[in-house]
Amino acid sequence: MRCLNCHKDGIAKSETSCPECGAYFPLLLREMLPAGTLLCNDTYRIHSPLDQGGFGIIYRAVHIALDSVVAIKEFYHFHNEYNVLHNRLSKHKNLVTAQVR
Repeated sequence: MRCLNCHKDGIAKSETSCPECGAYFPLLLREMLPAGTLLCNDTYRIHSPLDQGGFGIIYRAVHIALDSVVAIKEFYHFHNEYNVLHNRLSKHKNLVTAQVR
């Protein structure tokens, strides 16, 4: 596992806190999609969070049909910049938009 606070890799999944920075994982991961979550009509499966920043969360995921690893960025909707970023990025050929219903 990887700590999203200090980015230390190789932490055992049984740990509840980061041995490097002391971040409490249940609190740090409370807003994350759980591993195994399926997106876009079961096209992508979330594996684990990679990073978290001011605009959202980046996940390691798998494109199920192609069996290839991808990165998925989940944007926070409460930022004023969300619409600007969404409009700019929505033109990117490698971007998939998924919405929660």
